[in-house]
Amino acid sequence: MRFFPIFLILILAVYPVAAFDLSDIFKSIDEFIKRLNNLFYHSDIIENLELFKANYEIINGVYVEKTSWSIISGSSVDFGDPDLNALAAQSELGVIIQFKRIPDLDVIHRIAELLGAEVDHIDKGINAVIFKLVDKPKLKQFILEEANQFDVASIWLDFATRVPERPNPPRQPDPHEIPECPPDNRTNNTMERHPGYRPWVGNPHVPVCVENKTVKEVIIERKQAENSCWNDKLISAHDVWLENITGRNVVIAILDTGVDENHPMLKGKVIGSISFVEGEDPHDYHGHGTHCAGIAAGYPVQINKDGRLVWVSGVAPNAAILNVKVLGKNGGGSLSSVIKGLDYVAQWHDKHPDVPIVVSMSLGTPFGNPSDPVCQKVNWLVKEKRIPVVVAAGNEFIVIDSPGLATYAITVAAVDQDGKVASFSGKGPGTNYEDIKPDIAAPGVKIPSARANTRELIEMSGTSMATPHVAGVIALLLESDLSLKDKPERIKELLQATAKDDPAQPEIWEGAGVVDAYAAVKKLPKRSNVFDPLGWVKALFGGG
Repeated sequence: MRFFPIFLILILAVYPVAAFDLSDIFKSIDEFIKRLNNLFYHSDIIENLELFKANYEIINGVYVEKTSWSIISGSSVDFGDPDLNALAAQSELGVIIQFKRIPDLDVIHRIAELLGAEVDHIDKGINAVIFKLVDKPKLKQFILEEANQFDVASIWLDFATRVPERPNPPRQPDPHEIPECPPDNRTNNTMERHPGYRPWVGNPHVPVCVENKTVKEVIIERKQAENSCWNDKLISAHDVWLENITGRNVVIAILDTGVDENHPMLKGKVIGSISFVEGEDPHDYHGHGTHCAGIAAGYPVQINKDGRLVWVSGVAPNAAILNVKVLGKNGGGSLSSVIKGLDYVAQWHDKHPDVPIVVSMSLGTPFGNPSDPVCQKVNWLVKEKRIPVVVAAGNEFIVIDSPGLATYAITVAAVDQDGKVASFSGKGPGTNYEDIKPDIAAPGVKIPSARANTRELIEMSGTSMATPHVAGVIALLLESDLSLKDKPERIKELLQATAKDDPAQPEIWEGAGVVDAYAAVKKLPKRSNVFDPLGWVKALFGGG
């Protein structure tokens, strides 16, 4: 820019000043600089939005998610979903604004002032700022008149996320897929809301993170492995235990409704806990997160199942758990709570760079797309922080939920005891043109695991139950081969290359097949009823 004065002097020397409107010159230069900024600062953000632009209204160059714009602009449409209708009725909203490059703090607070809002969270990973208590009319005005002046790339309302196992799904699963006991939907939280409660305020206190440094190790005996429950046998986890590989020194981050640390399967397992749910501590007052944590890394316990004694164990029984609560006692949360949870995992990883970690997320929203903020955060965690992220495909029967649509996520379908894809399991190919979903499958029908706030176990069904199986397998992989740390793409390729494929089931139902822990650890070729000579090459050299 130091050459600009010379450039201006030359122009003024050739032409009379009267012939110029200097404002036009500076406007042109300003536009030129903006184009350079677009070129050099996160042009991948715009490219990603452009790839999925059918999901957006483009207003003055800003990508506004279509349903968000319908709500912001005051549309009287019945959205057919109670969460969306409730959001549309609010006068103050939570909003996620993504920028081409993150502004200075004073600019962010200037935007908050224009929106009549408060700044809730700044995410430098995806160039996003989460605002709370945003005035709806001011937001509409900001989009129409001011957003393009602040290098805004996209705008999303802070939609609801939830456990996929909803109490009243639009369709019922097949009868054999429904557990005999109902899902654990108790809401026995007796805490009172803090004084001055308002929606979207976020956690009323500074989030508390409790870190323990040691995890009690258990020895898996041969009789426990040989008499393990069907789900562990289907994925050959019991064969890996016999090799004395149980997930030692690996952390599984459970982003869910919290974890009951006092359950026998989980006591002493949790090395850190934090809550991003307004008004709730990290404990599980719902039951979903505890159940998933038990599947991923629970200690073995013996139960009487169908008339015989079996051992129910987490896939990686010696892995540690990082409890990141992003869903509340009702099983619900928001895009922002999940983004903040993922950001916390990244910060934890930065503080513990030598500790292998994998993320397990049994949650989703039907309101997203592959370029939504949570999908972008998942992709960022994988690409930039080198952390594998496992996500449920969802239980929408015929579609994939977000963030299961994220390109770099390992998206998991659910199968039953016979390896058949469950009727409720989200089916692909999804709406991500870059990555056909789901990626892999795991047991997700009538899975026994820890029941929160009791000493009991409970069976649950869903892709939520399938997801921690895969996270557990990754923990086994990371213990067996530490060179896989910081190589999430290689882990995904290895899982897919060694999965047990069922040629009778479409790939858009089961992905690469049912995850096979033993084959992945041993880097064996894909097992299938059809001879596949390329399987050896894929397994040995990392083909997907």
